[in-house]
Amino acid sequence: MNKALDEFGLDLGNLPDMVGVELRMGQILAERAFSEVSRTQISPGLFMILALVRNNPGQKQTTLAGSVNLDRSTMVSIMDHCERQGWVERKPYAGDRRAHAIIITRKGQKLVRKLEQDVLLLEQKIATRMGQSDRDQLLRLLKKFHTAVTD
Repeated sequence: MNKALDEFGLDLGNLPDMVGVELRMGQILAERAFSEVSRTQISPGLFMILALVRNNPGQKQTTLAGSVNLDRSTMVSIMDHCERQGWVERKPYAGDRRAHAIIITRKGQKLVRKLEQDVLLLEQKIATRMGQSDRDQLLRLLKKFHTAVTD
């Protein structure tokens, strides 16, 4: 029986045949590539949230959390960080004293514009290395996966 060994000679067992494992490895590599191209410590996930806030000004924090499949406490922590950095502001949400409307600041808008340019370069690099049709197929399959694992 041939064993699957990684570049360090470690026995991977059946790990390479698990979708979740390959997704996690892809996430790690994508985060590394994003960090290299953007020359920041901002994760793709944080970029996604900031872009969502920019595209949807004044939304409730809980609505934003739901849109990216995060629980309330995780989103509170992320928004605390973003507010400390000066990227977003929390305002009272009209009609609900307990809720916060999230507004992106000028500093946040500038950051998102820069990161969008960086992401475009990374997407072009991925398409060049994978081939556009394989990149498009991967994106379709990932979206199909999202649907398959959603209750």
